[in-house]
Amino acid sequence: MFKNTAKVDDLDIEEPDDPPIPPVVRRSVPPLVDEINEGDRVISGTGVPGASVTVSFPNSTRTETAIVDADGTWSVNVPGNVNLLEGDIVKAAQTEPGYDPSVTVEVEVQAKRSVIPYMTKTSENLTSTDDKTRVGDRLLYTVTIGNSGAKSIWTGTVLTDELPLGVSLTGNVYDVVLLDGIRPTFCSYNPTTRVLQVNVGDVRAGSERVVTFEVTVDANAYGMNIKNGASVIGKENGGSKDVEDDCEEDGDGRDVIAKSDKPTIDPVTRGDEKIHGTGEPGAKIEVELQDGTKLDTVVDNDGNWVVDVPPGKEPNTGDEIKAIQTETGKDPSDPEKVTVVDKNYRAVHGFVWPMLDKAPGALPANLVDDFMKKHDIVVELRPTFRTPADAALSTTAKLVANASLAGLGEFTIENVPFGTYILYIHRPGYLARAMEITVSGSSLDIIELAPPTISPPTNPSDDGIFKLWWGDCNGSLRIDNEDILMIMEDMDLKINAQDPRYNPACDMNGDGLVDNEDILMVLDNWNKFARQYAGGENINYFD
Repeated sequence: MFKNTAKVDDLDIEEPDDPPIPPVVRRSVPPLVDEINEGDRVISGTGVPGASVTVSFPNSTRTETAIVDADGTWSVNVPGNVNLLEGDIVKAAQTEPGYDPSVTVEVEVQAKRSVIPYMTKTSENLTSTDDKTRVGDRLLYTVTIGNSGAKSIWTGTVLTDELPLGVSLTGNVYDVVLLDGIRPTFCSYNPTTRVLQVNVGDVRAGSERVVTFEVTVDANAYGMNIKNGASVIGKENGGSKDVEDDCEEDGDGRDVIAKSDKPTIDPVTRGDEKIHGTGEPGAKIEVELQDGTKLDTVVDNDGNWVVDVPPGKEPNTGDEIKAIQTETGKDPSDPEKVTVVDKNYRAVHGFVWPMLDKAPGALPANLVDDFMKKHDIVVELRPTFRTPADAALSTTAKLVANASLAGLGEFTIENVPFGTYILYIHRPGYLARAMEITVSGSSLDIIELAPPTISPPTNPSDDGIFKLWWGDCNGSLRIDNEDILMIMEDMDLKINAQDPRYNPACDMNGDGLVDNEDILMVLDNWNKFARQYAGGENINYFD
């Protein structure tokens, strides 16, 4: 060490020693402290990784220390006995390894941050995949509840959802409602008001709570639009201020496919070969028989439909017939049902004799048909007081080939309503015969008619055939002199089949002439009268 010296007036003066060098102070950088709000329970910020940050609180000797994480962040909990209020001062200092503590940072506590609520509601069809909603489909509703207000807490939130008409919860409320994927602590559903409530709890800043529940589209929801919203209410930061939010379901809701109208089915009778009814033009009709056979058709432009019943599938009395209509863009209708009723009618069949089998050979061709018609055997069912008022049925017998009995004819009268009738058979020049018959539900579908067997038999014997006696030219129901006189009058006039005055009743053998042969035929059955026929004894038509 070198020093300077000097001599003044014989006095040696020496340069004084250098003053001591003070030690170097290495102070840590202050930490950064995030905004602190009233009621916060955590103080956080950033610093030097590995450094310690010590936080002190107002009105408390207690401090909290945290080590800054590798990512440069730190946080400490506010002591349980400390409640931070707006305007309070929180202090923090950082100490880096090998450094002195930083200067103390003072941060003023700010007012609480507001809750910024939001929510959405969506639905998903768990049953159908064609983007259509039908009765019976299961729908999953998802309600998302969030809080975008930084450092705020939406406390004690409760979700309220009034289910729209047309849906019902799919089961018990605790079985179909989930909160964040698990059963909530409390939820309720009032089927009268249709209100579902779920205790959601706290929704912290930047977080979401998700409520899901499942419903089923009701059976009466055809054609309805299903859409609704939900609402949530809770407290802001645990205080007394209510914070509410609500939302509508996303989109336009769900239009439930409408149900088609029922078709109509006309009355079905046992043995019917066709089933018919009415519906909407262009709609599809499915008819189901008692045994499950299904028959399809389409309603025509006039609103009518018909299906042919396959052979062997004809309906029986008491069978149930169903018809379902499906209109374009709609679900099938409920089935329309009818019960097959027994026929309230029957057919009658029998044989008559004698019929004219051919016209005279000399008759011009243009007169043949008219001549044959004049000699027809007409079979009638004449009503009685036990017969439907509008029942008056008749037919003409048809000639049948029969080697053993020439001139045999048969008749069939169909659709004869239930009731009691007089079977009346007549041919010009022949004694009309009659017999009472009854048509009822116990009868076979085709009633075989035949004269009753009597002893001794009539002459000629009927043998199950309605045989007529010739000779009643004037239709008096008795064969006598007046009939012969009628024939003789026509004989005097030389009337034949080509004469406009021709009376087939006087030409009983149908040869086109009125002559002695016809008189002989009258004599064959002289004095016979209608009541002598088997079955005609008590017929009042003969009075």
